[in-house]
Amino acid sequence: MATAAIKPYPPIPYGVADFRAIRREGFLYVDKTRFVRELEGDRYAFLLRPRRFGKTCWLSMLEHYYDRTRKDGFEALFAGTEIGCEPTGKRSGYAVLRLNFSAFGKRLETLEERFEEYCHTRVDYAKLRHLVVVNRDATAAAARAADVEAPAGGEPPRRVSNSAELRDAKALGLNGNFDVLRQVIAEGRLDSDLCPSFPMEQLGQRENFATLLRCFGLLSIRGAVDGRLRLGVPNQTVRQLMYGYLRDAYRDVGVFSVDLLAFENLIWAMARDGEWRPAVDYLAAAVRRQTSVRDYVQGERLLQGFLAAYLGATSCFVFHTGQELGKGYADMVLAPLTTRYPSLRRGYVVELKYLKRGSKASARSALAAAKDQLRGYLADERLTRQHPTVRFTGLALVFSGWELAAAEAVDAPSAAPI
Repeated sequence: MATAAIKPYPPIPYGVADFRAIRREGFLYVDKTRFVRELEGDRYAFLLRPRRFGKTCWLSMLEHYYDRTRKDGFEALFAGTEIGCEPTGKRSGYAVLRLNFSAFGKRLETLEERFEEYCHTRVDYAKLRHLVVVNRDATAAAARAADVEAPAGGEPPRRVSNSAELRDAKALGLNGNFDVLRQVIAEGRLDSDLCPSFPMEQLGQRENFATLLRCFGLLSIRGAVDGRLRLGVPNQTVRQLMYGYLRDAYRDVGVFSVDLLAFENLIWAMARDGEWRPAVDYLAAAVRRQTSVRDYVQGERLLQGFLAAYLGATSCFVFHTGQELGKGYADMVLAPLTTRYPSLRRGYVVELKYLKRGSKASARSALAAAKDQLRGYLADERLTRQHPTVRFTGLALVFSGWELAAAEAVDAPSAAPI
């Protein structure tokens, strides 16, 4: 008489709380995924159970269920489970950050320091992991919209460890990536190809650094020019972050350090009282003092990057570069943040001219050209339509090398006294 072979029980996952390991290695798993629907129906959930009741395994299951970076492996992990057969609409829909508070020890003397270090590390890792996934999908969609080919294999680098790598990238020297960052800040855009991946030691290559900026959400795809992607700063919040990166880089390499508190007071005088000259002279003096940076101040756009890093740091102005006005593009526009400070009534449009040191061109003719451009910008009705309570003044700045050779104000055609 033949007897059927008895199938052995799967091993019990004693001490194993990783949902992925339990499922892949064939451990015994009691399906509790049906409670996911109940969890989504609760506004607050408290898991008050003793040790070894499966709380950690339950959280691990939730992490794999909701984490959008794990959606490619969803079917394999949840096959045969109740929630796998009928998943909810929130499946694979969130950026999940998992914290293990047992990791930072119990000593009171070091508790705060270890806690902050651990949380910052986890947050940096999560930001990179989720930005990589989001931008990989977004790149393909944006590239299709721009009618260009997306990078093979999606986007972007896989060997960056955390966002500290980006901060370190600022200090690679006053060329290479530093110049890319300054160009993005000065012009608000960058034409570059994107790479599907690259080793960290090749970060110095222009297209790799542009890919990294895209990965971190600091650049977005705006279109295409001659088959190459045109990348741009997505919003004012990111622009402020970039100004901060650039200021930190200046400080790290010991050039163009400005007392931000003193400068902020001068900027407030610009916004409140129309006293623009002290702030302009303050920045010009900072450029003149830095002998180590003089060799790098070789062009209008580069000098504009220096000025933008600090003019864009102020709390009372919304700062724009390359804004279209009067059939041209203004170098810089400082519009008062009237939604926060409704009493501010002064705004500025800045036109910057640069003359090489020793050039035969005169500062007077450059100043006249800048003032003509400003009159066209200030006559654009979009300024008054967008900022009806603000009186804009044009500032024509002419630099000869690292020296401020001329600076004059231009009033708007219909400017009324404030």
